[in-house]
Amino acid sequence: MIVLAMLLIGCLLFSAIVYVTQFFDLGGAVATFLFLMIVMARSPPWWSFVLVAMYVTILGATIYKKNDKARIRGAQFAEESKKRTYTNVIGKIALPAIAAILGDTGMFISSTSFGVADSFANEIGILSRRRPLLITTGESVDPGTNGAVSPLGTFACIISSVSIGLMIPLLSFFECPWIPCLILGLVTGVLGSFIDSLMGATLENQGVLRGWQINFFSGLVIGVIGSYIYPIFYMLFH
Repeated sequence: MIVLAMLLIGCLLFSAIVYVTQFFDLGGAVATFLFLMIVMARSPPWWSFVLVAMYVTILGATIYKKNDKARIRGAQFAEESKKRTYTNVIGKIALPAIAAILGDTGMFISSTSFGVADSFANEIGILSRRRPLLITTGESVDPGTNGAVSPLGTFACIISSVSIGLMIPLLSFFECPWIPCLILGLVTGVLGSFIDSLMGATLENQGVLRGWQINFFSGLVIGVIGSYIYPIFYMLFH
């Protein structure tokens, strides 16, 4: 009961922090609280720790050289991105919550790794000195273009995927073994980011889906993949 009370207070406090710091608007903060509560109620406590760590790392990537990124992206994008809404939360956090409801560890690790890796690829990759290439055609495009990939963004994606794969065993108090988590985090983080870029270059650029929807469906695909391959990694490397 003490642990649950601490987690509840932590969820409230963290949701308040993301609202006060204007990382999310009110709807985004409420959605954050609800998804954290779902994960807390349906899964071991360490899953909530992982989600909070996910938020913190994404926040760190977002505020890193924020002014430089605003100049690259342009005034209109900066104005639209001042506050994230509940749709941003759904795009990145809904899948870990669904995984919690299903009790699917592989889906949880994969969707969490994807959320961090994709954010790092976008937030760090846009600072690349080399112009990015469109993933579908290899054409040189402006930084921030949907579906664009760069060496820096890919490197950030790989490093963040490895980091989340190492972080989860620590936060789970080694309930999740090192090697399966590390391999799954790396594979699904990188693969999910490339799926997201591919969908962005096609469906988003054509106006079929919005950015948060691209995030959600990319996370869904990679979550299902992770659900199937995690038991294989666990059997082979544990």
